Amino acid sequence: MGSLEHSKVEEMLQSYESTMVTDELYDMGKMLMEESSDRISHLDAKSAKVAGYTGAIIALMISTFPIWTSAVDRWAVSLAAIGSFIGLVGAGIALISTWPQSLDLLSDSDWLEEDGLKEPDRLKRYYISSLHLSIASHERVNSKKVSRIKRAQACLAAMVLLLSIVLGDATYKTVRPPVQPSSGRGVSGAFYLR
Repeated sequence: MGSLEHSKVEEMLQSYESTMVTDELYDMGKMLMEESSDRISHLDAKSAKVAGYTGAIIALMISTFPIWTSAVDRWAVSLAAIGSFIGLVGAGIALISTWPQSLDLLSDSDWLEEDGLKEPDRLKRYYISSLHLSIASHERVNSKKVSRIKRAQACLAAMVLLLSIVLGDATYKTVRPPVQPSSGRGVSGAFYLR
């Protein structure tokens, strides 16, 4: 959402006469404020899911460590450790995203603006101005959360890719036919069709 400078908003609020315009702007501001607040909650839930998925995958890898490490080479165990570490970093970033952050919220002085107590339209215009500041604050926080979630998801994707390589190697070694050592005598006649 593109944001206007607050001084431009103040200027625009003084540039018209209609109280109907004020009502429409106020209703829109309330709706945008609710959406911004809901977006913070949604992003926090998404961050928690990313951290949870990552934690579940790492817990599965740790709990099955003796099983899958017996089927892979040393390089694959190292690759799994690197993938798990990347996943832990991503989970940490996701959790940091959920930490409470400072917001410019409406205060008592915004709500009970002295100059507007005698004129309802002027009070509503002041509310619109205050809503604009609060919405801009919410959007700054949301932008930071989105950026962190993207980084956490990238870490999760990298972890899944590395662990897929490891588990793909283990699967390949499990399903491939055993290699017969060469005796150096050539092909036995028993394999020819008669």
